Amino acid sequence: MTHWFRRHLPTADAWLYFEIDSRGGLARHIELRGPLERPVTAASSSEWRAARRDGRLDAYEATFGSLTEILLEPDDARAAQPLTAHDFEAVWRAARAICEARSRAGGSGRRPAVAPGQLGTRATHAADACHPRGADPDPMPPSGPVSTP
Repeated sequence: MTHWFRRHLPTADAWLYFEIDSRGGLARHIELRGPLERPVTAASSSEWRAARRDGRLDAYEATFGSLTEILLEPDDARAAQPLTAHDFEAVWRAARAICEARSRAGGSGRRPAVAPGQLGTRATHAADACHPRGADPDPMPPSGPVSTP
């Protein structure tokens, strides 16, 4: 069963939204930053894989950002807020439209909110923090299960 939730990161002034698929893997991720909740990520795992396969990963990440993998500890899970599919989709559509418009205008504005260790040892920002561009010629998308509330 697919489920959706969001998690606030006060130290990064960011909201992270997650869609978890029926197997427990990350399907889609949204990151909103700052007091205006400006979208900086609206990435899909299936799109990320297709872009990587087709040699378009740089363009995809410049437009939609990169995926985040976060395994929530029990204390973190209590802080996560469940969402309905409708609520997630509304944020997804708005974030995607803004990311696409920003890309057409020539700027990504992409900065990761999550850095290694920010949520303990289990938080990683797959392409930005753990594998800075150029450091790993074959980065892998998050693929493991994500613990949720």
